[in-house]
Amino acid sequence: MALDVIDALKTVTVEGKIDKLQLRIGVHTGAVLAGVIGFKKPRYLLFGDTVAIAHQLQMTGQAGKVHISEPTVFMLKIGTAFMIEPRQKVILQGKAKKTFWLKSKTAAPR
Repeated sequence: MALDVIDALKTVTVEGKIDKLQLRIGVHTGAVLAGVIGFKKPRYLLFGDTVAIAHQLQMTGQAGKVHISEPTVFMLKIGTAFMIEPRQKVILQGKAKKTFWLKSKTAAPR
């Protein structure tokens, strides 16, 4: 879905702007806690380390790319085949962790 969103943004134009709209996406796999918070203006929120790591991946990513963690790579290799490119280690939660770029979906499984 992240790759589809980035592809869809290539066709979006913002009136009065020359540059195309770009997005940084960070994806991490793990447990989260979810709940509705508030009475007057309820909001559905996600909590946990997984959300924090995904946010850090997004913040250290590049526009127009999907930045993914090692656990996400492991899960992607179980299912559909994707082209994944290693990236240099990034500091996530105070530790240097291996991260990757999600490039595209491949036609044939690996």
